[in-house]
Amino acid sequence: MPQPAAGTPSLLLFRRPTWGWLLISFFSLHCATPQTTVHALGRQPPLCADQDTVQQSLVFWGSAWRANQKEPTLREEIARKAISAYFGGRSCLHAVGIVENVSERSALELSDAELLLQARSYGRPIDQIVVLRIEELGPILILRPCLLSWEGGSDLRLRVRTIDVQSERLTSDISYDRRESGTYVVRGVGPLAEQLELGLQEVFEGTR
Repeated sequence: MPQPAAGTPSLLLFRRPTWGWLLISFFSLHCATPQTTVHALGRQPPLCADQDTVQQSLVFWGSAWRANQKEPTLREEIARKAISAYFGGRSCLHAVGIVENVSERSALELSDAELLLQARSYGRPIDQIVVLRIEELGPILILRPCLLSWEGGSDLRLRVRTIDVQSERLTSDISYDRRESGTYVVRGVGPLAEQLELGLQEVFEGTR
């Protein structure tokens, strides 16, 4: 290999990174790291931790997307399947029913008094009402042109409220935000149902 001429600054001996180093950097960063933020009033998550008996629950849910939300219908279908799958077989929370609309109104538009009326007239004993508000459910992609890189992953934001039917009291009001992202990560809508189920699990059962 040619030797540098005398007097050549040593800095010139460093060359641009090879493709091997670039690939090592790529795969070392190609993983998503979850970040979760929870704000809670009343009972703290996991909500099932302080229950001695199975709660017969009526679940109301709906979406409240931002104005520029892409493909809201697709995301609602994903949320619908994930919510049905999660509440289909949980020991601490038996979903007697899952309600999305009442008389052509979104379940989120009902007042607490209307929710209680629905629970009492459902035809089966109901211990508590669970209200789910889905605010964000989608992949994210942040471009960093100056660094020739990007950050991608998924973002979930939801609000969970529980109401005790007998006392008519709000027992918990929880804001849950989970972002799972990393450099050079690219995700589509495929993992979103799993992300929502995981978020519901953390709110009601905690991490496993």
